[in-house]
Amino acid sequence: MKKLWIVFLISTLLGCATTTTEIDSFDGSTIVRQEPFVLTSAKFGIPGTQLGFRWNSKVPDMVALDVGFSGIESVRKVAFNMDGNIYEINKPLHAFTEFESGGRYPGWSWNSFAMPLSTFKQLAKAQSVKMKVTNINGYYTVGEFGRKKSMKYIDQSEHFDKFLLQVNAQL
Repeated sequence: MKKLWIVFLISTLLGCATTTTEIDSFDGSTIVRQEPFVLTSAKFGIPGTQLGFRWNSKVPDMVALDVGFSGIESVRKVAFNMDGNIYEINKPLHAFTEFESGGRYPGWSWNSFAMPLSTFKQLAKAQSVKMKVTNINGYYTVGEFGRKKSMKYIDQSEHFDKFLLQVNAQL
């Protein structure tokens, strides 16, 4: 019964993530944004990380990844194991981590990382992905997602598919 409740809770949180396209009122660039969605923990099957992404027509060959970590931590690195292939990003886009004490994601820490669009497309197609989020002290948590059907995690492919459909419409 406890596992059923956790699956229900995660499913409810996942349903809140939306993909939007907007025009920047400052410079007229097009921005495609995927709101962050919860990933289950590789170790415990509970939410521990979140992932969202943004694409801007001013930098069409890159995607900004918005990486969230449950707890007040300095998010410094992110790595992806995509079907056994490791891709690491060791430098965040922002010098400081954003901490949320209230609002939409209370108790979460956020930072952004740049990934080439070509690598992002590999990430989107992967059957099994583990995302490792590392803090300033070297501690990390791992979230899982992918297209492979598994009781370990929920299929997140719809978020990637909607996002890439909107990005491809702008290219």
